[in-house]
Amino acid sequence: MTDAVITAVRLWMQSKRRMIAMAIGLAAVLVYEAARAYYRPYIYAHGINDFHIADTLGNSLGTVATAFFFVSLLGTTELKGLFFLRVSVISVTVYELGHPLLGKPV
Repeated sequence: MTDAVITAVRLWMQSKRRMIAMAIGLAAVLVYEAARAYYRPYIYAHGINDFHIADTLGNSLGTVATAFFFVSLLGTTELKGLFFLRVSVISVTVYELGHPLLGKPV
């Protein structure tokens, strides 16, 4: 690896804000995977009405993970971090709301 890459990785790891954002993104992925493995099958097996939380948990936590991964990887300054947080949340929300308009696969 070049010195520029090593320096960039060191600077990224020294940024407390970016490390916290990465931790939040990873936590969202881990919670989703645990819920998919244990919570969802339990809800389905026992016929519990959880107001579709088991069905929509992936989309909700996926939005959180996407937003904070972008902030962690691309948000070099606090202002850029806020920009990427807003853009990623708006983009994923528009995609989720517009997804039914795309139609169902045949």
